[in-house]
Amino acid sequence: MVSDDVTDGALTVETLLVSSRMCWDLSPRERLLVGRLPALSVQILQIARERGRVTVSDVARVTGTSRNTVKDHMKALHAQGHLARHGAGRGVWYALALS
Repeated sequence: MVSDDVTDGALTVETLLVSSRMCWDLSPRERLLVGRLPALSVQILQIARERGRVTVSDVARVTGTSRNTVKDHMKALHAQGHLARHGAGRGVWYALALS
């Protein structure tokens, strides 16, 4: 799991940059975004960035988090415009939004 240095459910940018699992180049916009999201949401965005497309099952398997929790985070990320949703029903997959 990611570092326990959590404030109000969101990781600080410094914690993410130090964490070996979250070590990826961040743009200034991404640094602002990452500081405001819960740790699991940040992990979901990282997985989507690395793989191009992800499903709830993919993220649940990689993070060891329950499907329902992952689904809630992915729905929130979609509603906030961070993830694009493709397909319907059991075939739904997500990718980073092209904003």
